[in-house]
Amino acid sequence: GFDLWTQWSQHSPKFNPRDQLRVWRSFEPKGLAGVGVNTVFKMAQIAGWRNGPQPQEVSTDALVLNVHELYERAASVTWAVKGVVPERGLGFVFGANQTFKSFVVLDYAMHRCYGMNWMGRRTKKATPVYLAAEGGAGLMRRIQAWHQARGMDWRKCPMRVVIVPLTLRTQAGTLRKAIEATGVQPGDVIVDTMSQTFTGEENSNNDVADFLRVLGSELRDALGVSVLIVHHTGHTATERPRGASAIVDNADFAIGVFRDG
Repeated sequence: GFDLWTQWSQHSPKFNPRDQLRVWRSFEPKGLAGVGVNTVFKMAQIAGWRNGPQPQEVSTDALVLNVHELYERAASVTWAVKGVVPERGLGFVFGANQTFKSFVVLDYAMHRCYGMNWMGRRTKKATPVYLAAEGGAGLMRRIQAWHQARGMDWRKCPMRVVIVPLTLRTQAGTLRKAIEATGVQPGDVIVDTMSQTFTGEENSNNDVADFLRVLGSELRDALGVSVLIVHHTGHTATERPRGASAIVDNADFAIGVFRDG
């Protein structure tokens, strides 16, 4: 600890290297006995620290591919919605206010539940998990209305819903464990919306890339699902998601929702 403390102390104009060791030896515990690493991390988070994703152990098996192996990987891509949403991907559905983007995403989820063609495209049947971070009360009425319009029984809907707002940059692992505990193999994790589950600066490429990296490792890769994130557009640039360029650069797909007039 001495070297670390010395390095930090050098930021002070009063730093005296000759007196450093004497001061270090004068320190005594003052009521901090029993403080563990969890308490230290909690105090750091309150002060603004954000935990980054933990490095993953990478297997060297098939780490380097030849072009034939790469072709086989590319040819094996499967689709949640043919040609639009990959079965294992991470992307955005974005739109301005009052473009009904959440309705469009819920419509997608309902079609996935029953394997019904969505937007005229073949859709693979799977169970979505819908994170309704902006409130779940209205979601139930929408689910009922969707079924009623098609003469279907909403009680048979297999979709799972989360109505507790989560900070996914640090709680994606918690969400993954909760999904695994249900015993259901999901097809999608839908995040509605990014702004309610993201902590950081939307215009920071580093913050956004860290957020998407966590969702990719903890949800997409760990669960084998497609992650759909509902997001807003800017006030002027309505043709792209709001915020850092990393939002588009790190996405496998992006679907824009626009309202004529």
